[in-house]
Amino acid sequence: MNKEEFHKAYARILRGVAKRMELAPGTYEVRSNKGGPAVLGEVTLHGESIYIQVGGSLCTADAPDLYYRSVKGRKDYTGGVNRWDVSAQDLVNNEAEAVARFKATAVRGR
Repeated sequence: MNKEEFHKAYARILRGVAKRMELAPGTYEVRSNKGGPAVLGEVTLHGESIYIQVGGSLCTADAPDLYYRSVKGRKDYTGGVNRWDVSAQDLVNNEAEAVARFKATAVRGR
């Protein structure tokens, strides 16, 4: 997957996650940081209580990384503990289970 495909695909996927999490319009944003030539960059969903980021390297054949954490508002960039128990591939293959984990983290908080 090239950088453009990655950003389009994961922005769409994360908008779908926001919808499945029932995040109200205006309470979250999906943003894209394309980074430099050696990286895929990151695509981020940042809501009032959840932060999900997918990113990776162009230098390896590895699947993109995904982590998520609870946050207290959209100005909170450090939030709770980073969680790595859902992969980008899990999100693609079983979005419902991934969203359930995201929701549980958002509700539980830090």
